[in-house]
Amino acid sequence: MNQPELGNYIAALRKEQGLTQEELVEKCNINVRTIQRIENGDVTPRSYTVKNILEALGKSFDEVFQGTTSTDSTQVRKDTESVSHTYNSNKLLLSGVGGILLFISYQMMTINDVIHSFTFNNILPYSVYSIFGFTSIISALLLCQGIYHIGKVRENSLLKIAAVLAAILYNSSTAFLLFFIDYETNFYRSTDIILGIAVVVMTGIAYIMLGAGYLAQRKEETGTDKYMGFIALIAGAMTITIILAPIAILFMIVFDIFQIIYIIKYADKSKKSQLGN
Repeated sequence: MNQPELGNYIAALRKEQGLTQEELVEKCNINVRTIQRIENGDVTPRSYTVKNILEALGKSFDEVFQGTTSTDSTQVRKDTESVSHTYNSNKLLLSGVGGILLFISYQMMTINDVIHSFTFNNILPYSVYSIFGFTSIISALLLCQGIYHIGKVRENSLLKIAAVLAAILYNSSTAFLLFFIDYETNFYRSTDIILGIAVVVMTGIAYIMLGAGYLAQRKEETGTDKYMGFIALIAGAMTITIILAPIAILFMIVFDIFQIIYIIKYADKSKKSQLGN
């Protein structure tokens, strides 16, 4: 029995016996906020928490879950442990913040670079551009450590590899922009042209790798999370063609937003589960 069915069942059983949430708390020695969250389906409680509540209501754990196959019960316990014990909510929250900072920095640098490639004029002073560049280097590391953490929890080796490579590629391309490509270049020098292409290609490969990593766990996802990998693959594939790179920016934006929401969502679930237990 999964949430919200479990919460609805406990609430119905409690009301059937004429108990308030406060009275149930006294019988099972669990704080009222936890009972409220369980009944609302906001958290998935640990097995022993469910047992305590059910016993206080005159039911046994086995009796309630006898209609669930052993495989399903194992999966429910595995999912619960995965959220409440394995995910590090602080690490994911820091990763989400890194993702937001990277998104802002990357978009500002990209807007400047796209305009510069067509007009040879920069809209940002070099000092501001550099600040965004160094911010993106730090925030990319924060973001990718969270992605690596998710891959580790899910036992998704491909996502872990993708996180490491993405961090390297993100920061290598940013380093090229900051230290090796002339900020005022008109792309007359072959070196600037080659490095410019390398930056675009590295960015595309990073998105392809992340897309492949998320697709590897697609069957475990729900809603829009199922399509993150596809969006990243499309963005990456279009980027490495160079010609379609400006259009690919739209797909990158969508993927980046989805990824930030995805990471913060798991941080929030993990935090709620820890508080509820």
